[in-house]
Amino acid sequence: MFTQTDISRIQEMLKNLKQATQLSLPEPTAERAFARAQKLFDSNRFQEALEAYTVCLQMDPSDTDAMFNRGIIKGLLKDKEGALSDLSLVLLQLDVFDMPHLNERSEVTQSLIDEAEVVYRSVTKEQILPDAKAELEEINKDLQATLTVLLGRSDVKETIASTLRHETELMNGRITRVGYNLPQERLSNVLGLEKVKETLWNNVILPIVRPDLFSKYKKKRNYAVLLYGPPGCGKTLLVRALAGETDSCVIQAKLHELIDMYIGNTQKNIHSLFEEARSITRNSSRTCIVFLDELDAIGVNRGLVARESTGSHRDAVNQLLMELDGLEKNPEGLFVVAASNRPWDIDVALKRSGRIGETVYINPPSQKDRKSLFEYYIGDCSIGKIDFEKLAILTEGCSPADIEGIVDKAKLRPIKREHETGIEDTLLMSDLEMVLDDPAIGKGSLREWYLSVANELSQNSLDTTRYRPLIEDTKKVMGSSSQLIKTPCI
Repeated sequence: MFTQTDISRIQEMLKNLKQATQLSLPEPTAERAFARAQKLFDSNRFQEALEAYTVCLQMDPSDTDAMFNRGIIKGLLKDKEGALSDLSLVLLQLDVFDMPHLNERSEVTQSLIDEAEVVYRSVTKEQILPDAKAELEEINKDLQATLTVLLGRSDVKETIASTLRHETELMNGRITRVGYNLPQERLSNVLGLEKVKETLWNNVILPIVRPDLFSKYKKKRNYAVLLYGPPGCGKTLLVRALAGETDSCVIQAKLHELIDMYIGNTQKNIHSLFEEARSITRNSSRTCIVFLDELDAIGVNRGLVARESTGSHRDAVNQLLMELDGLEKNPEGLFVVAASNRPWDIDVALKRSGRIGETVYINPPSQKDRKSLFEYYIGDCSIGKIDFEKLAILTEGCSPADIEGIVDKAKLRPIKREHETGIEDTLLMSDLEMVLDDPAIGKGSLREWYLSVANELSQNSLDTTRYRPLIEDTKKVMGSSSQLIKTPCI
């Protein structure tokens, strides 16, 4: 006969056992989720398998096998629109939309349909549909027709790729899900910066698209590069263009997502980013670019924070050093692009050769580039006479972001006129000149930034080799104020 004390003790033991069992359970992985979904699929439990494959894709959106099987199931359950969506995503992963010739795309599309037909036949006979062949032919006919239309649409890749974008999710300062996207920009979308684009082609794109040549000539590959320069000059757009040229995923490390007040969380968040990047490269043929924006805030010089009581910044730098060392020792298709407006504040150990050894200066736009930027941002908004050459001269000291803002503010003037008069209007040269006459807008932001650089140069010794282009531009922009700049030394 058990007493109440015995029962309470047994209940406590059971509770402890349950907790211990729960704690010892392995973390769910995409591989285990796929195995469970596959088992349900093979058992013809299609509705459950559909949900299981969805869970699998939430954990690993690049899993084409799970995406393909889910599309098959949707077809079996007569969800043709859903089936077409999933199979189109598979085609995107296979780069069918980038293939130059229609017959090549058709072959890949037909191969996919043939594979789907095999699966349909294996699971439909005498199980779901009495006339499986007729239903299958109807589904395949619709699939072929729809995909043929999709292949002819210029916007389809961007539309489908948008479904593969995810935002980073946080809980209690820890990253629980790493966001990434598939940019579609190309270097041709970046106006000007021809020397920069050539440097990035040689140091980023070529090692990614032709690793065989680097192996053949035993040339060391760069796995990380630092972009630095004034704000608003296109560093983020360049990263997207690099990803588009190499068909890479981009994981952007945003400062507010990485840095946390609690000890240990920042290092764990940095590690999570690189682990997700490795997972993407392992489970697909894509390179993954980890974009470390504002690196001077994340990888701040440890000498500047040596007196911090928590040491959290030092720990973050140490974690970054570990991750970067892992790139060279275990190349897995990862590439790191860092960006900074204050590169001299970045810890020296991060900038050494073998880590982020390649440094690229993103210079402000030239007069020719400013003219092209005005032509691009104005587009067909004006049928009046616009003196683009004059605009380029008036906006010396403006960044591309400044020029975009000037054009955007100028467009408000014809909008107001058309609203008030009801008569169709257009953007005029006078609208742009009115905005440029505003001293808070028309002078641009570059001079203020270069002034901060000049002050930095007057107080500290900087590496003349690494920062030579920056030093030369600072003297040009500051003009008569260039005497503030001392001759820097290494």
